[in-house]
Amino acid sequence: MKKLLSIQKIMFVVYIISMILILIYSLGFMTSYSDFQYLAYRENKVLYDFHHNTLIPYNNVVFNLAIVSIITIICLFICKINKQIPKIWQASLGTVITIPTIISCIYSIVKLPGIKKQYNSFDFSNVEAETYNVYNPSTFAFDFGMVLSIIVLVMMIIYIAVIITNCVLSIKSQIEVHNELVDEE
Repeated sequence: MKKLLSIQKIMFVVYIISMILILIYSLGFMTSYSDFQYLAYRENKVLYDFHHNTLIPYNNVVFNLAIVSIITIICLFICKINKQIPKIWQASLGTVITIPTIISCIYSIVKLPGIKKQYNSFDFSNVEAETYNVYNPSTFAFDFGMVLSIIVLVMMIIYIAVIITNCVLSIKSQIEVHNELVDEE
């Protein structure tokens, strides 16, 4: 039981770190490209449209879900799930409260391959840039987001499993203690 509690505490810390990483990741897409005058060039309209019609909506969803997840971390602190074996209501709340994180991860896992494919389909040889001689496209952000989402999703499943397991084992031991007391009478 103590081993599971320490795993629960570790998973809680991993949850906090992963939510901070997802928040930072989503902030990376919030760069205002209005500073990059070259996106306004007629030759770059496709890239401009991609940024405004695909990346910004994707980022808004991930960012908003990350903010909600950060708020859920505060709720988990209030419920002291990071310090004790959860009671039924804490385990239920701890499970339900991770839903925004799970939705964000699944959303990213589903959306990022299409966004990356669309990005890779652009002909960057015609991209006009004031400060760049050659525009070098990179899909690192898409790959990083995919890996991060998969890792966080797996961590959330493990975290939920640990919370529920701790709760069930706690209830089971309480029932056994109660049964022993009843048998002694």
